[in-house]
Amino acid sequence: MWAVFALFFKVDESITILYYSSRFRLTEDLVKFVKIAFAFTLFFAAFGQNIITVAPKNSVPRKANLRVDRIMVLVPATVTDIHDHPVLNLTGDKFRISENGVEQMVVSASVEDGPISFGIVFDGSGSMKGPRIASARMAVDALLEGAIEGDEFLLAFFNDRPSLLCGFTPNPSDIFSRLSFVQPVGWTSLNDALILAAARMKNARNRRVLFVVSDGGDNNSRYDDNETFKILLESDVAVYTLGILTKQKLLQRLADGTGGVVSMVRSLGDVAPAANRLARIMRNRYFLGYYPRLPNDGRWRKIKVSIPSNPDLIIRARSGYWSPE
Repeated sequence: MWAVFALFFKVDESITILYYSSRFRLTEDLVKFVKIAFAFTLFFAAFGQNIITVAPKNSVPRKANLRVDRIMVLVPATVTDIHDHPVLNLTGDKFRISENGVEQMVVSASVEDGPISFGIVFDGSGSMKGPRIASARMAVDALLEGAIEGDEFLLAFFNDRPSLLCGFTPNPSDIFSRLSFVQPVGWTSLNDALILAAARMKNARNRRVLFVVSDGGDNNSRYDDNETFKILLESDVAVYTLGILTKQKLLQRLADGTGGVVSMVRSLGDVAPAANRLARIMRNRYFLGYYPRLPNDGRWRKIKVSIPSNPDLIIRARSGYWSPE
């Protein structure tokens, strides 16, 4: 502090000498202004860091514009009747959400039917020869025919190994043309194809959906089922699957975990209607919002969504999420 005062008097002396110098011809008022300004500068430099603004005792603090202590969790969920018809007239008070067994307060509920970013994962392995490959193309055609403005599509193909046949495009015709050249051959690298598609979905502009068309389980991937499940669950995608004549445990598990749907068809003639039904369900999803009661801890939170007033309705929602740290 004393050093500050010593510096002030030293500079004050210099300014006075400057005033009497005929070379600079400063006015007396200007010298006084310079001295006062310099004194304030030294004062705030010495004590400014310890100044605290105290609100009046009866003042009301302003509300913050940004919530930083908690996050709102948005849970995507589809609700259908026993015939798989979407139910879209529910209000937020009809839903119950629990997180790690603790009931949460639903603060928002809305239905979204906007554009979707589709990742089509198409099975081109040897078991798809003959009428199966034709039925699989029909399933994709049915999905693409329902496209709306803003949708985008990518196409991942797999047999011995996966490949990206088409990156994101708004034109369904781009997908049609590439599928026409697909010839079924080889083994089934389904898991690797799911990982490839999920990685590409990071560039999606809309809500992310993987639409998988396959007739069998994996037999030629580097990733096992548990690794694939974990990666897909962290990728913020919903997995919808059309299983042709066979049931696949991993795809059922992925659908249950991500809030998607698996549709198994027993007859090739049912493929196109099943694809249309899946497309309707994809388009109409609720987004349920709540503020978690537990603080952020970086751990997995298990979610359960129910509608106590109407237990006959079928609810499909994500099984959980990773809390921020």
